[in-house]
Amino acid sequence: GHKTYQQTVKTSTQVDVPDEEAKATMGAWKIAYESIYAYQLQIIEEGNYYDFKIPGIYGKWGIIRGISGRRLFIQKKASKYHPDGYSVYGPDAVAFCWQGVEADAMKLSMGWLVVEGVDKHPEWDLKLSNMAHDEINGNALVESSEESSKFIFNTMNRGLEVFIKEIPVNDQKAKPEKLIVRSWADK
Repeated sequence: GHKTYQQTVKTSTQVDVPDEEAKATMGAWKIAYESIYAYQLQIIEEGNYYDFKIPGIYGKWGIIRGISGRRLFIQKKASKYHPDGYSVYGPDAVAFCWQGVEADAMKLSMGWLVVEGVDKHPEWDLKLSNMAHDEINGNALVESSEESSKFIFNTMNRGLEVFIKEIPVNDQKAKPEKLIVRSWADK
Protein backbone atom coordinates (compact mmCIF):
# COMPACT_ATOMS: atom_id res chain seq x y z
CA GLY A 1 0.00 0.00 0.00
CA HIS A 2 0.91 3.64 0.16
CA LYS A 3 2.81 3.28 3.46
CA THR A 4 5.15 0.72 1.90
CA TYR A 5 5.65 3.04 -1.06
CA GLN A 6 6.51 5.91 1.30
CA GLN A 7 9.02 3.75 3.17
CA THR A 8 10.65 2.57 -0.07
CA VAL A 9 11.06 6.13 -1.33
CA LYS A 10 12.35 7.32 2.05
CA THR A 11 14.90 4.50 2.26
CA SER A 12 16.27 5.00 -1.25
CA THR A 13 16.08 8.80 -1.61
CA GLN A 14 15.59 10.26 1.88
CA VAL A 15 12.47 12.04 0.53
CA ASP A 16 9.23 12.09 2.55
CA VAL A 17 6.19 11.53 0.34
CA PRO A 18 2.93 12.95 1.80
CA ASP A 19 0.07 10.47 2.35
CA GLU A 20 -2.16 11.91 -0.38
CA GLU A 21 0.63 11.88 -2.97
CA ALA A 22 1.57 8.30 -2.05
CA LYS A 23 -2.08 7.19 -2.31
CA ALA A 24 -2.43 8.92 -5.69
CA THR A 25 0.74 7.26 -6.99
CA MET A 26 -0.42 3.81 -5.87
CA GLY A 27 -3.87 4.42 -7.40
CA ALA A 28 -2.32 5.47 -10.71
CA TRP A 29 -0.13 2.35 -10.71
CA LYS A 30 -3.17 0.11 -10.13
CA ILE A 31 -4.98 1.73 -13.07
CA ALA A 32 -1.99 1.71 -15.44
CA TYR A 33 -1.07 -1.88 -14.60
CA GLU A 34 -4.54 -3.25 -13.95
CA SER A 35 -3.87 -6.70 -15.40
CA ILE A 36 -0.59 -7.09 -13.50
CA TYR A 37 -2.29 -5.97 -10.30
CA ALA A 38 -5.11 -8.49 -10.88
CA TYR A 39 -2.52 -11.23 -11.43
CA GLN A 40 -0.74 -10.27 -8.21
CA LEU A 41 -4.02 -10.48 -6.29
CA GLN A 42 -4.70 -13.87 -7.90
CA ILE A 43 -1.31 -15.17 -6.72
CA ILE A 44 -2.08 -14.08 -3.16
CA GLU A 45 -5.61 -15.53 -3.21
CA GLU A 46 -4.37 -18.86 -4.57
CA GLY A 47 -1.70 -18.89 -1.86
CA ASN A 48 -4.40 -18.46 0.76
CA TYR A 49 -6.66 -21.19 -0.64
CA TYR A 50 -5.00 -23.98 1.34
CA ASP A 51 -4.30 -23.97 5.04
CA PHE A 52 -1.37 -26.25 5.75
CA LYS A 53 -0.12 -27.14 9.17
CA ILE A 54 3.44 -28.41 9.24
CA PRO A 55 4.11 -30.75 12.19
CA GLY A 56 6.52 -29.21 14.66
CA ILE A 57 6.40 -25.76 13.05
CA TYR A 58 4.17 -23.06 14.44
CA GLY A 59 1.64 -21.27 12.27
CA LYS A 60 -0.58 -21.56 9.23
CA TRP A 61 0.98 -22.04 5.82
CA GLY A 62 -0.20 -21.35 2.29
CA ILE A 63 1.30 -22.55 -0.97
CA ILE A 64 2.42 -20.47 -3.92
CA ARG A 65 2.84 -22.12 -7.32
CA GLY A 66 4.77 -20.40 -10.07
CA ILE A 67 4.07 -20.80 -13.77
CA SER A 68 7.09 -23.10 -14.11
CA GLY A 69 5.60 -25.51 -11.56
CA ARG A 70 7.92 -24.44 -8.75
CA ARG A 71 6.13 -24.17 -5.40
CA LEU A 72 6.76 -22.54 -2.07
CA PHE A 73 5.15 -23.15 1.30
CA ILE A 74 4.84 -19.70 2.81
CA GLN A 75 3.78 -18.85 6.35
CA LYS A 76 0.57 -16.88 6.69
CA LYS A 77 0.67 -13.77 8.83
CA ALA A 78 -2.00 -11.73 10.55
CA SER A 79 -3.83 -9.66 7.95
CA LYS A 80 -6.74 -7.28 8.10
CA TYR A 81 -7.30 -7.87 4.36
CA HIS A 82 -8.25 -11.56 4.52
CA PRO A 83 -11.57 -12.81 5.97
CA ASP A 84 -10.00 -15.35 8.36
CA GLY A 85 -7.42 -12.81 9.58
CA TYR A 86 -4.38 -14.54 8.06
CA SER A 87 -2.77 -14.27 4.64
CA VAL A 88 0.40 -15.10 2.78
CA TYR A 89 2.53 -11.95 2.56
CA GLY A 90 1.76 -10.48 -0.86
CA PRO A 91 5.17 -9.06 -1.82
CA ASP A 92 6.91 -12.36 -0.99
CA ALA A 93 4.31 -14.43 -2.84
CA VAL A 94 4.50 -12.29 -5.98
CA ALA A 95 8.31 -12.06 -5.91
CA PHE A 96 8.52 -15.86 -5.67
CA CYS A 97 6.41 -16.25 -8.82
CA TRP A 98 8.51 -13.82 -10.89
CA GLN A 99 11.93 -14.83 -9.61
CA GLY A 100 11.10 -18.53 -9.50
CA VAL A 101 10.23 -18.67 -13.19
CA GLU A 102 13.32 -16.61 -14.03
CA ALA A 103 15.51 -19.01 -12.05
CA ASP A 104 13.95 -22.08 -13.70
CA ALA A 105 14.31 -20.53 -17.15
CA MET A 106 17.95 -19.64 -16.52
CA LYS A 107 18.75 -23.18 -15.33
CA LEU A 108 17.16 -24.59 -18.47
CA SER A 109 19.13 -22.07 -20.56
CA MET A 110 22.37 -23.03 -18.80
CA GLY A 111 21.89 -26.64 -19.87
CA TRP A 112 21.41 -25.59 -23.48
CA LEU A 113 24.38 -23.22 -23.28
CA VAL A 114 26.69 -26.01 -22.16
CA VAL A 115 25.46 -28.64 -24.64
CA GLU A 116 24.82 -26.40 -27.65
CA GLY A 117 27.41 -23.67 -27.01
CA VAL A 118 30.39 -24.64 -24.87
CA ASP A 119 30.56 -28.25 -26.10
CA LYS A 120 29.82 -27.57 -29.80
CA HIS A 121 31.91 -24.41 -30.16
CA PRO A 122 35.29 -24.87 -28.46
CA GLU A 123 36.65 -22.11 -30.75
CA TRP A 124 34.68 -19.54 -28.69
CA ASP A 125 36.53 -20.57 -25.51
CA LEU A 126 33.24 -19.73 -23.76
CA LYS A 127 33.29 -20.05 -19.99
CA LEU A 128 30.01 -19.56 -18.14
CA SER A 129 31.03 -17.57 -15.10
CA ASN A 130 27.89 -16.50 -13.25
CA MET A 131 24.15 -17.16 -13.19
CA ALA A 132 21.53 -15.31 -11.18
CA HIS A 133 17.76 -15.53 -11.36
CA ASP A 134 17.67 -13.25 -14.42
CA GLU A 135 21.10 -13.29 -16.04
CA ILE A 136 23.88 -15.51 -17.30
CA ASN A 137 27.41 -14.18 -17.64
CA GLY A 138 30.07 -15.72 -19.82
CA ASN A 139 33.65 -15.02 -20.79
CA ALA A 140 34.84 -15.68 -24.33
CA LEU A 141 37.65 -14.82 -26.70
CA VAL A 142 37.41 -11.25 -28.03
CA GLU A 143 37.17 -12.52 -31.60
CA SER A 144 34.13 -14.67 -30.72
CA SER A 145 32.46 -12.21 -28.35
CA GLU A 146 29.70 -11.15 -30.75
CA GLU A 147 28.80 -14.70 -31.73
CA SER A 148 28.90 -16.05 -28.16
CA SER A 149 27.00 -13.01 -26.79
CA LYS A 150 24.27 -13.51 -29.39
CA PHE A 151 24.10 -17.20 -28.51
CA ILE A 152 23.77 -16.51 -24.76
CA PHE A 153 21.17 -13.76 -25.37
CA ASN A 154 19.02 -15.94 -27.66
CA THR A 155 19.34 -19.00 -25.41
CA MET A 156 18.22 -17.00 -22.35
CA ASN A 157 15.20 -15.75 -24.31
CA ARG A 158 14.45 -19.31 -25.42
CA GLY A 159 14.50 -20.49 -21.78
CA LEU A 160 12.12 -17.71 -20.72
CA GLU A 161 9.78 -18.43 -23.65
CA VAL A 162 9.28 -21.99 -22.38
CA PHE A 163 7.25 -20.54 -19.49
CA ILE A 164 6.26 -17.01 -20.53
CA LYS A 165 3.84 -17.02 -23.45
CA GLU A 166 1.75 -13.85 -23.31
CA ILE A 167 4.26 -11.03 -22.85
CA PRO A 168 7.62 -10.32 -24.52
CA VAL A 169 10.53 -11.81 -22.61
CA ASN A 170 12.85 -8.98 -23.55
CA ASP A 171 12.83 -5.27 -24.22
CA GLN A 172 12.68 -4.47 -27.94
CA LYS A 173 15.78 -2.29 -27.50
CA ALA A 174 17.80 -5.13 -25.98
CA LYS A 175 20.63 -6.24 -28.24
CA PRO A 176 23.27 -8.91 -27.55
CA GLU A 177 26.12 -6.63 -28.64
CA LYS A 178 25.18 -4.19 -25.85
CA LEU A 179 26.05 -6.93 -23.37
CA ILE A 180 29.70 -7.20 -24.41
CA VAL A 181 31.96 -5.56 -21.84
CA ARG A 182 35.56 -6.00 -20.74
CA SER A 183 34.55 -6.67 -17.15
CA TRP A 184 31.38 -7.77 -15.36
CA ALA A 185 31.61 -4.52 -13.37
CA ASP A 186 31.20 -2.54 -16.63
CA LYS A 187 27.82 -3.97 -17.57
